[in-house]
Amino acid sequence: MEKIVQELKQLPTVIDTILLGRDGLIIAPDREKEAHVRRFATVCATLTGETDAALGQFYDAGPESIVVGGNECVLIVVDAGPKAILMVLVEGYEAFEDLKILAEMKSSRLKDLLI
Repeated sequence: MEKIVQELKQLPTVIDTILLGRDGLIIAPDREKEAHVRRFATVCATLTGETDAALGQFYDAGPESIVVGGNECVLIVVDAGPKAILMVLVEGYEAFEDLKILAEMKSSRLKDLLI
């Protein structure tokens, strides 16, 4: 597990990678003492749990992945089995830019319709 996490971490645009339990406990890498890593793990576990609960209202299966885009980075949380999730923080937003523009266009149109 540690090797897989480290391989991802070596990719050029990857800022950090953490494998964690769905309860937020860090599985790999062994960086439990770093406060920001613990906080990030807790947030990712909460995000996954809440998304699972929300989707459970409509579907039997929970999320396979969750993507959260920021101004300078993208957080990707991926299902890693029944007891774990993989968090990857990626520098840049280029891969999601076209989707973001399309979503903004659709959102703007919906706002006009809902007035």
